Order: sequence, then structure tokens, then C-alpha cells
Amino acid sequence: MPKPIILKEIENKVDKRDGYDLIAVADAEKVSKLVVNDDGSVKVGSVASADKLTTPRNINLGGAVGYTTLSFDGSKNVSADIAYLNEAYIQWGGKNLEDSISPIDVACSNLHSANRFAFSKPDGVVIEYSNDGGNTWLDIGATNENKIRLISGIGVDSFRIGNKFWQDNASLDDMLRITLDAMDMGVCTRLRKLLINISTNGAKGAYVTIEKSLIENPLAFTTIDTYNIGGWSGWNSIPLWCAFGGYATSISNVRKLRLTFGITELDDRYTNLLHIADIVGIGDTYWMTPSDMAKTGHLYSYDYEKNAIFPATVKAANFVDSTNGKNISEIYATKSEIPSVPQASSKTPSALGTASVGTETTFARGDHVHPLQTSVENATKATNDADGNPIKTTYRLVSESYTKTEVDTAIKTAVQTYITSALTTEV
Repeated sequence: MPKPIILKEIENKVDKRDGYDLIAVADAEKVSKLVVNDDGSVKVGSVASADKLTTPRNINLGGAVGYTTLSFDGSKNVSADIAYLNEAYIQWGGKNLEDSISPIDVACSNLHSANRFAFSKPDGVVIEYSNDGGNTWLDIGATNENKIRLISGIGVDSFRIGNKFWQDNASLDDMLRITLDAMDMGVCTRLRKLLINISTNGAKGAYVTIEKSLIENPLAFTTIDTYNIGGWSGWNSIPLWCAFGGYATSISNVRKLRLTFGITELDDRYTNLLHIADIVGIGDTYWMTPSDMAKTGHLYSYDYEKNAIFPATVKAANFVDSTNGKNISEIYATKSEIPSVPQASSKTPSALGTASVGTETTFARGDHVHPLQTSVENATKATNDADGNPIKTTYRLVSESYTKTEVDTAIKTAVQTYITSALTTEV
């Protein structure tokens, strides 16, 4: 069966066949194709055009990627749009990356996956709203706490287009604008992504337009692009490649990013009150960071000895001391709860006197000495001795003094009295 073959495919291989000069006939309009017979001879033939396939063919790319099947008939070039790559097909290897890292590298490294905006200086964040389609912008009145939570992944506050209340209905003229100033935030990184957490509250056609201005002229904004966003609530990934922040001499770096949020269609069933809860910046460098969280993804800093330093108060349901195993319930929570430790007294011990509980909070030292007792105040005469016998002799007070003669006379008199009494009793 003869088969058609395009002239260009054989003109450089065959000089003459059946008396035809191939070079010559190549310019002849009457010759559209050559036919190569089974015996190798070539003759001019009239065949159908081969500009496209008679039967189109489908092109499939296999299971590693998500795509739409292509139909190819040869009439024109086609391109395959890859929707996604299935993670199980990713393997180690490939080429080296110079002065750059891959998205997989970022995911694997805490130093590169951190939110570069975390705990930035709030002076670098401006939040405004409009109710007239962007013709007029007013400050929304956000506090420093509101701003820090917005860019630190805390997600407590939500800023609504038009600054409307939660129960209000949005209009297409309601908008929200958030401006991030890298130099005032204390940030310098090579941004790769913005991650934005929003809730449409039923609105359709939600979008964000992102503009930039350079350090050289921070008031001159140019539009990067407008991106569709969605979620109720949900996160959105915005591709953004720029050197964000730097020094006054880094004139070509981006100083400000301005994000303008709005909606294009309302759903009567809902409030349509688009609101923004979080904005996260992913950058593969950390030339300048406002916090440990923005650099390493950890709230605390640490050293080579594994000492951790937290920037503020740490609270937990339970702490256990590594040395004694005691938990928080056995430890004083605040310094004011710790009883004061008594101190040793620095006063000279008092002499005996009137009984009293005392008011001193110090304790007596073990080697303290009271003053020598030289008098007894408020003393009364004893009427009986320790055995209960009446005491008939009157004694002087300790404060009174006795001479040797008085003592000798008293002893002599007492002895004589005792002897006389004894003799009288025996008789």
C-alpha cells in the first residue's frame, strides 16, 4: 500500500526517482506530496492534506497531577494547565537552589515557615474603611492590641468592610483597606506569600487588590494585582514575591503593601459583611524580625544550653519542679503569698518585769543574755515556804543591803533561839 510522505522529509535523502528532480519539483505548485511505493520508487501523487489528524487524540498526564484532558488534532499547539500536584509523587532530589529555597524547604524549617509579621510594631499598621466605593477613607479606630492580633495569628478581632456592625447589611460601596509599612513594623524579609483569613458572610465576588510602594517613594502606589478570595470562614493564599522592608538606602525594596478589600455581588439571604481576621506573611529570609515568633516560629528565645527565655507572663495548668517534683498547687503563685521569714533580733534582751505577750516579730538569738536582776518590783511578802509552812521571819527586799555584822548577829540569834526551843521542848 503506497504511503504519503512530505517532500521535506525526503528531499535531502533522494536525488532522483522515476525521472523526477526532487529539488526542482519542490517549487512546483502542482506537486503537493510525493508517494513512496512499496518498491522504493517515488512518484507524484495527489493526497489529502496532513495539516491535522483525521481522528483527534487525547493527551493524558498520568496520576501525579490534576489537569483537564487535552484533545489534540495537530492543527495547533496546545498547553496543559496543571491544577495541582499530588503530594505522594514528590521525591527527594533534583537540582540545587542558589540563594533560594523551595516551598518544601520552607515547610520543613521552623526558621523559614514563621509568620514574619508576628508581633510587629503596631505603628506600621493602618486600618481604614470606606462607605462610598473608595472615594473617602476613614481610620477605623483600631487599638494597638487590635493591630497586633490581626498580624500575629491570634485572630480575635475581625475588621469589617465599611466598619459596619455585625447585624448590619453590607453594600457594594463598603470597603476595607489595610496598609502594612515594613519599616515601621520592624520587618525586612523576602516575601513569598500572604495568607489571609476571611469570612464572606454570604457575599459573592469578594476580592483583595494589592498595591505596593517603594522605600524610594512610599507615597507612590502601583497595583500588583487583584485576587479573588473566599471562605466562611477560610484561608486564602496570595502569591507575592518582593523584598519587603530594609533601610533608607534600599530604595528599590517595597516599603508599603496596601490591601483593599471589597465585594462585587450581594446575596439577599445574608449580611454580606466581609470581614478580615488574620494576615500572615511568609518569607524565606529573616533579615530583620520584630519578635522571636517572627524569626523562629517560637514565642521564646533559647540558647545552646537549652535555656528558654519567655518575653512575658507564662501561664499553665500545672508546672512541675525538676528538682523536687512539686507541682503548681504546692508552690506560691505570687511573691506576696510567700510568708515573710522572721529575722534575728538586734535588741538587747529585756530584764524581768511585768508579763506581756509582746509585739516584736523578730526571734531571740540562741546565745542571748538577760541583764543581771538587781531589784524586784511589785513584790509581796511570802507567807508560806515551799512545804506550806508559815514564814514568821520578815525578810528585806533584794534591793536592801546587809552588813557582815548584821548577817552574823542574825545567824547567831537564830541558832540560839533554835537551841533554846529544843531544850525547852525536851524538858
